Amino acid sequence: MNPDRGQMVYDSAKRSVGRVMDAEGPFVQLRSRAGLAWDAERKNLSPAVSVDELAAADQVDLTAFEL
Repeated sequence: MNPDRGQMVYDSAKRSVGRVMDAEGPFVQLRSRAGLAWDAERKNLSPAVSVDELAAADQVDLTAFEL
């Protein structure tokens, strides 16, 4: 995946969502909402989606979540 700077992505290796800060070679520098930064391999990244987006696509039943 070649994400754009500022895009929110999901890192499957870390099982975390982060905002793309920069990219160099096979790595992308991410930062969490809490401010923690890490390097992620591009192959482990996918676009982050919200629960609302999943529900709109009928991919998840929101009644299963306790909010």
